[in-house]
Amino acid sequence: MKSRNLAILFVDIAGYTERTGQQSRKESAAWLRRYEELILPLLGAFGGRKIKAIGDAYLCTFVSPTNALLFGMAVHDRLFEYNRSAPPAERIDVRISMNVGEVRLHRGDVYGEPVNIAARLEGLTPQGEIWFSEAAYLAMTKSEVPTEEVGVRELKGIHEPVKIYRVPRDADYRLLGLSEEQQQDKEDLVQGSLDYPYKGIGLGRAREKGLVMSLAGVQSRVKGARSLAAEGLRSVGLRIVKVPPRIWMPLAGVVVALLGILLLWPAGQFAKVEKALDQGRFAAALALMEKHPRRDTPSGMAMQAHVLLSQKDPSVERAGNLLMQVCKKDPTKLSESRVRADLVACLDQSNAGSIAEFISKTAFNQLQDELIAASRRKRYWLRWNAIHLLLKNGAADEVDLGYAYIQDLRYAGSCSSRKRAAKKLAEMKDTRALPALREAGKRSFLENLCMGDTLEDAIREIRR
Repeated sequence: MKSRNLAILFVDIAGYTERTGQQSRKESAAWLRRYEELILPLLGAFGGRKIKAIGDAYLCTFVSPTNALLFGMAVHDRLFEYNRSAPPAERIDVRISMNVGEVRLHRGDVYGEPVNIAARLEGLTPQGEIWFSEAAYLAMTKSEVPTEEVGVRELKGIHEPVKIYRVPRDADYRLLGLSEEQQQDKEDLVQGSLDYPYKGIGLGRAREKGLVMSLAGVQSRVKGARSLAAEGLRSVGLRIVKVPPRIWMPLAGVVVALLGILLLWPAGQFAKVEKALDQGRFAAALALMEKHPRRDTPSGMAMQAHVLLSQKDPSVERAGNLLMQVCKKDPTKLSESRVRADLVACLDQSNAGSIAEFISKTAFNQLQDELIAASRRKRYWLRWNAIHLLLKNGAADEVDLGYAYIQDLRYAGSCSSRKRAAKKLAEMKDTRALPALREAGKRSFLENLCMGDTLEDAIREIRR
């Protein structure tokens, strides 16, 4: 089983059981969807990966413990934005815990004591806080995230006491290792803006990585419009000076209104395309996208790719080229489940070199779950291109080669591919293959023209 040193982070919704007990199933589903929409783009921006949900907690992994803590700060601040304008019944509060250590990787999941310590720590972390272990403290870049020692705690099921640290709320965020200009930019960001619990530093870093804020974030920034205006001017190389409210407030209102229109426009316009797809009118959906005014934006290109893959004769290569451009322009698109699924679907071609190389170099960690699922699909090229990527990137434990060859035996179109699968299964002595081998023997003479005695030999070898 493969192992890797990772930062293990839990995000847990405070008061989840009580809240969902007061909601209908429809209300709970909508509430949780909004929660995902708020935090998953941040996860992608910081290079994190959601492994699974454990009850109301998300188990996530990061290569960088510093990025994991910045993600935690960004989550708290983004939820702070959202909660300012949300009705009391829809507000969301979380607690975040993090540990670092060597974990075992198997079939898209992580195991080991580092995971157990992070889980136990989550149970101790107060609402609105970020607590982490000494192991994380020693591994992180301390000039980027402020820290404060909490103390030593005994954790259930852990043999030794664990020293715990926290990211302090409302701390002095004049951090070490910044130039005067960088420090001034941080001070300009937080001065006069919303009173973020973590000073907006994580959110600022996410924006540097190309994160587009959700509508909830835009709505909650109306009252903090000055900081938005300042940030927009800085992005084009200008600095803002203190001016009377009668001047900057109208300007900030215009900026926020334009940003809101830009965020709302794509979703509304793509509704017709989505409806055509839902109705099975694939050609109509393609025609709508080809004349769509936003077809050349990252969202529009992603939608074009999805429509191309939905056709009866999918344009896989063209869709793959579009999605690679999308992810280069806006890396946060990888946080969208449909973009991830479509990227992997583009492996369903005999010559998948460019898309496979892109996934391997740029997006393997984010797409590992989708690749594992694809490695068990019926479609030959999709299955084997996914398997080759998993093997190439050190995820051999996630690959069930016996199952893949059984799929070949049942569904591969060419006799030579089925013959190769039978020989491999005989070498592996995989008893699961016996029913498939017998079924393969019932094919017509022409379908099994190349087989000879391969199927019978494989059955005898496996039984031996």
